[in-house]
Amino acid sequence: MKTSQASVQPITQSGCAGKKCQSPEFAETRKRMSPRSGEVRRILICFGGSDPSNETAKALAAITAVSATELGVDVAIGMGNPHADAVDALCRNLGRATLHRGAGNMAELMASADLAIGAGGVMCWERCCLGLPTIAVDIASNQVGALTALASAGAVDYLGAAASVDSERLAQAVGALAGNPARLRAMAERALEVTDGEGTERVCAEMARH
Repeated sequence: MKTSQASVQPITQSGCAGKKCQSPEFAETRKRMSPRSGEVRRILICFGGSDPSNETAKALAAITAVSATELGVDVAIGMGNPHADAVDALCRNLGRATLHRGAGNMAELMASADLAIGAGGVMCWERCCLGLPTIAVDIASNQVGALTALASAGAVDYLGAAASVDSERLAQAVGALAGNPARLRAMAERALEVTDGEGTERVCAEMARH
């Protein structure tokens, strides 16, 4: 898939050269999903496997500051996360957060969520495949282009570099989106247009051609 600062090329064409190919579970989960309502009842926090700067803790602090007690939270971290114990303690203190370490069911967690907080990378396309509105920060310079393009497409709320975004800024973004169902529905629709998750079929078709 080719991205620029201004546009995202939808991943719906036949063939797979230059296009993102998701795991089949995302395409299958997508087929079973109902349209998103725009109501925020559950939030997914995931910044990848390691999250060395502990953006997860920042996101949990933001949710603590803005959310109602009935809002559920799923927190997904890798088995090698160096802040696992601290994140576990934060989840326990919040009381309504479930910690998932080395989760093998990310498609299920994304489908169950109404809003995500995370970074760039492969998860951008997985979240888009499932139409999951996302508040995003970049944790590496190679994530800037794709996140900027997805923001331009209306699929994510991109706040900039993680180092420049504090928990208060995240809290403002969560509050603004949680109070705007129409925008969340629009973000979900724009995200679904970015990728259809049929990468496996494209790989097989491309291999059969050669």
